Amino acid sequence: MSPIFLGEDFGALLSVSSIRSQKDLWIDLWRHFDPGEKVVPVDGQYLTSLNSFGGLRRLRVTGMLKSYQKQLFQAIWKMEQLEDLQLRMAEEPRVSSQLPWRLIEEGWVPNAEGTHAGLSPGDGKGRIKRQYGNAEYFDNCVIELAKPKLNPDYPEYEAWMSRLLPIVHLTLRGFVVDAIPFCSCFDGQKLRSITFTDCIDAGFCLPYEMNNVQLRVDCSKTARAEPIRQVVPDRELKRITLKEGRKIDESPASSPTQSVSSRSRYHRKPDPSTSIPHRVPLPSPAPAPSSPSSPFPSLMPSGQCLRQPRFSMHFHRRVVSSVIEEDEGEE
Repeated sequence: MSPIFLGEDFGALLSVSSIRSQKDLWIDLWRHFDPGEKVVPVDGQYLTSLNSFGGLRRLRVTGMLKSYQKQLFQAIWKMEQLEDLQLRMAEEPRVSSQLPWRLIEEGWVPNAEGTHAGLSPGDGKGRIKRQYGNAEYFDNCVIELAKPKLNPDYPEYEAWMSRLLPIVHLTLRGFVVDAIPFCSCFDGQKLRSITFTDCIDAGFCLPYEMNNVQLRVDCSKTARAEPIRQVVPDRELKRITLKEGRKIDESPASSPTQSVSSRSRYHRKPDPSTSIPHRVPLPSPAPAPSSPSSPFPSLMPSGQCLRQPRFSMHFHRRVVSSVIEEDEGEE
């Protein structure tokens, strides 16, 4: 299955006679950006074309730079035959280290007695709240509100409103997950497997009727930070002087004894008749002890007078990211 790179021409695909009847669809939302170029994710309005693919059995959406859960699940609720759903964010979640959340990695086991189970960390738009970090949240509120509303007088109103997602295999990449969506939106009689990649456990567990669901952790494509060897400039870095392509001099890069005259090709010979003494560095004056009558305190050790930071150093400061958060004023 080849991906469809969503853009302004995606709607034109609907004019193809066979596109509506296909069973598999892979949409790649990733866009290439040059260094320094402003990152502008694909507008979510283009995903409304998914409403025309009601017969899909497998849907794969990758390279997401922002939350598209609202547009996605508005279409997914209409796909009554959908069995395989894969949602993959372009980046890994970044959360505060002060939270008791866990990285879902090899050896991970869900904790049914998690203290944060049942408390939603989401902002209602598919992202976690800002005080928790910057990440996509598998949001129960967004999924529920995306279900198309029917008139209460509709004959099948009760059956429709109580309908659950028919998904059999679910794959999530780069999400913060908890137990709430799986208790209210998924059918325990149909769901068979959940695969996590680069996800964060914020209180995930499954209800009793989903005990047979197989949980998988895909670590094959996860990037891991490896320790690097520290470079000691005084010992390993060298300054090399080249002339006409040949090395004529070599010295340590930060040698404290190297002077300007030593780096020059011309060296002045010492004049024994001169009476001007050589300049030598003077020793640093020792701090005078403070007296009770002195209005100025004595010098304190380095760092002792520094102000304390406003934020806890345990919180990971956010780096420049290509993820664009939802607009605050968006409904």
